Amino acid sequence: MDLIGQSYITSMKKKQDLRFINIITTVKSTIIKHDMIRLGDRIVVGVSGGPDSMCLLHVLYNLREHFHFELIAAHFEHGLRPGEDEKETEFVSSFVKGLRIPFEYQRPVRDIKNGQGSLEERARLARYAFLEEVRKRYNAHKIALGHNMNDQAETVIMRLLRGSGISGLKGIPPVRDGVIIRPIIGLRRDDVLYYLQKRGLQYMKDSSNADETFLRNRIRHKLIPILKQYQPNVISILSRTSEIIGMEDDFMEVRAREWVDTNVLFKDGIIGLPIHPFKGLHTALKNRVIRYLLKKRMGHLRRISYEHINAIIDMIHGKRPNMEAHLPYNIVVRKVYNWLLFDEKKELEDFYYEIPGHGKYYLDAINSWIIVEQVNSVNETDKEGVIFLDADMIEFPVVIRNMRAGDRIALWGMDGHKKIKDIFIDMKIPLDVRRAIPILENKGLPIYLWYINKMDNRYKVRSKSNNILKIGLRMEKTPLWEHIYKEASHAIG
Repeated sequence: MDLIGQSYITSMKKKQDLRFINIITTVKSTIIKHDMIRLGDRIVVGVSGGPDSMCLLHVLYNLREHFHFELIAAHFEHGLRPGEDEKETEFVSSFVKGLRIPFEYQRPVRDIKNGQGSLEERARLARYAFLEEVRKRYNAHKIALGHNMNDQAETVIMRLLRGSGISGLKGIPPVRDGVIIRPIIGLRRDDVLYYLQKRGLQYMKDSSNADETFLRNRIRHKLIPILKQYQPNVISILSRTSEIIGMEDDFMEVRAREWVDTNVLFKDGIIGLPIHPFKGLHTALKNRVIRYLLKKRMGHLRRISYEHINAIIDMIHGKRPNMEAHLPYNIVVRKVYNWLLFDEKKELEDFYYEIPGHGKYYLDAINSWIIVEQVNSVNETDKEGVIFLDADMIEFPVVIRNMRAGDRIALWGMDGHKKIKDIFIDMKIPLDVRRAIPILENKGLPIYLWYINKMDNRYKVRSKSNNILKIGLRMEKTPLWEHIYKEASHAIG
């Protein structure tokens, strides 16, 4: 039966059940307002067996012909309540069978009682992973979840108590990533129960919803009843406030993305933010850009707090040229002179390769090829990374390695040698980049530094040289830090 059909609405009006009509109208309006469902969509509905998900499934089932979409019901058994979990699965399975739509369910493949984060978070991630797997298996377009207006209000309060920023206070989005949809987000919990009662639908009660060790349950059962004494419409007001915040938050997100697209470098998983233009942004936009880049690097913002964002902003405005902040999930944010780099924490091990003579050799530690050959003349048009040496000065094997403590090199116009560490400091080369710069060693001494083009003067090709060695270093992928270094070195001359 089409719940929004004219005959149905007419019969409801005759019975003066305007509340029921408003419930259906609200769901339909929510779907249209947020462009949740399109013609021909295939939708996976998460069904726990509780009142919200049963209402969601039944409403969507009766709206499917009006909006022209298909449904797949999916139930995830968490394995946290022995006895209850199995009964819920049987209940949902029986109900869905009566609707004659596809049904998928899964018991947990691993124990989610133990692990990182809260039990709620682990259960949520496992449930979402299952729903996404079902969506992909059925080539479905959306996943529908049964969050209602009360859930929205509880979420806003919970995040406010935890000190969330504006993004947290917008609460539960009606649509997330164009995939997760929440068609009953505009219904209050008592509307959901009223719908179920009017349609004669049963549902399962989750005993964990009464467990007040969970903050959400304490907010639901204790705090909100107190707030209703001051403002009976507190649920609707909080929901409306979250919607207003959400619109402003979306605007800020667009501005941040526009700035990032224009100014920030992305390469091989590393993100490079130029500090000088960043400093000119409004404080609110600075925070948003940092959050945007962290989410880009991590894929989420879990366990990222206001203190983390503040520490990064303080680091940017600090006077020290080299600093770093360590974040959850092994993420490190480094300030390297005029750049801020977002990367995964990793240590580059020492590398050391002996090159026995002419030929082509792969250096796996730096993902590069070294090519050594004899030539008759210097070709000035050769690409970067190619050097020409007086072959009479070279004694094989030569060595390609990274910096060691105490390394020195003789440079043009200098008496004696200069510490390679001091060269790096003078050229403002970041600490983590220094260990990645390949050094050519001959007879136990450094004679050339790649990328910064520093050579021991004694090995340069003279006009009278007729025995020339050409050595080329070619990386499979040019790292982001090389792009940043070239730009920075050009700026400082």
